[in-house]
Amino acid sequence: MTHEASRTKFETGVKAPTILSDIYINPSASVSTSTREPPPSVSTPSQIRSFHTSLPGFNTTLLHDCPQLARPLGVAKVLIKAESSRLGLPAFKILGASWGVYKALSEYYGLEDDVGVTGFEGLRGHIQKLYGDSGGHASDAGTAQVKRKPKPVPFAATDGNHGRAVARIANLLGLSARIYVPSGMYESTKLLIASEEARVVTVQGDYDCAVAKCWADCQGLAVGEKGDEDGYGESVGVMVQDNAFPGYDIVPRWIVEGYATLLSEVEEQFTQLLEMEGEQGDQHITHIVTPIGVGSLGHAVVYWAKSAARRNVKVITVEPETAACLHKSLKAGENTTIETVDTIMSGMCCGTVSPVSWPVLKDGVDASVVVDDWTCHETVEELRGLGIDAGPCGAGCLAGLRRVMSNERVRAALGLGRDSVVVVLSTEGTREYPVPERQSADIDGL
Repeated sequence: MTHEASRTKFETGVKAPTILSDIYINPSASVSTSTREPPPSVSTPSQIRSFHTSLPGFNTTLLHDCPQLARPLGVAKVLIKAESSRLGLPAFKILGASWGVYKALSEYYGLEDDVGVTGFEGLRGHIQKLYGDSGGHASDAGTAQVKRKPKPVPFAATDGNHGRAVARIANLLGLSARIYVPSGMYESTKLLIASEEARVVTVQGDYDCAVAKCWADCQGLAVGEKGDEDGYGESVGVMVQDNAFPGYDIVPRWIVEGYATLLSEVEEQFTQLLEMEGEQGDQHITHIVTPIGVGSLGHAVVYWAKSAARRNVKVITVEPETAACLHKSLKAGENTTIETVDTIMSGMCCGTVSPVSWPVLKDGVDASVVVDDWTCHETVEELRGLGIDAGPCGAGCLAGLRRVMSNERVRAALGLGRDSVVVVLSTEGTREYPVPERQSADIDGL
């Protein structure tokens, strides 16, 4: 299915949303998130960004100004935020994972909840003092009172990038993570996760099955369990998951918070771009396109886009057509679990929107679009030709924007025109994936 020849059947009615088989204009979208519960942390976006900049190898990722993409789309600017190299990993996920791990372990140890007081190095020093650099022996006899706390083992389930990010941060802290993956995951991805000194557990089933098994095993890792692989002898599981479920919703909110750094960078880089170009007038970001898996990044994007400091930036979400849990949920008007089929956009192959993110997405997403694997693959190749390193989850957002722009009615509903400034979040760099078969045109009617 290409964006020129894709399914475009309308279902209309009085005050009804615009519904195509692959585009949904959300009638519930609001201009503000002020009625929604704010994130649970006392930390500000600037404090979270300060934490990230303290991590080894921190870098600000590029924001590409792409006039060669903007002109044919008929908009003022297309800006691609390329998360192909973030803190040494080829995806944005480490922003949320690092903050989630930091907050969860700080709470576990009862450390001061203040980035300026503890920070990443403070947490790492605390762990090293308790357990030593090797052999699991505390380096200071005076820590005996505190040492009664078993050594934490970070647990996470993943379709790829989140799990590797959790494993990387755990390894930097001197810990070894356990990462649960669905049976359909590529072997190359499993090897990358294992390279972070993590134990990789393959679960028969999809991503949701991996999450359930991960949580069960994390709960089962009782205090005092013997024989853990790190040699310490006593361990306790600490779940660091970006998907909430009943009884587990605080850490996913922290992970959402972690993505504030990406969005603050976008705003700062856009301002710098205008200054460099000597732009006059009132130009501002009008639209942002974000991928959706379980919805954590989308959650952060909506908070940013609909905050009082913005001007009701329109939010467009993109999902694989074989794993469109948010798209189906928006149409149904309730959070709906779906069965998924493997896709080259593997990091977005999720069957359920995170319950903590669903209310925010339901009220804040302006349009939802799904794309097929072949169109996504073509877009990966196109971006490579432009010198932009993007994997399928990154290129999917540009493919989704093109799909939206191909329909005049949808463009008008979203206010997309020659003055629009559109930010496209390209959330991962190049990786291995099987080239999909080209799909034939499938037109239901206009």
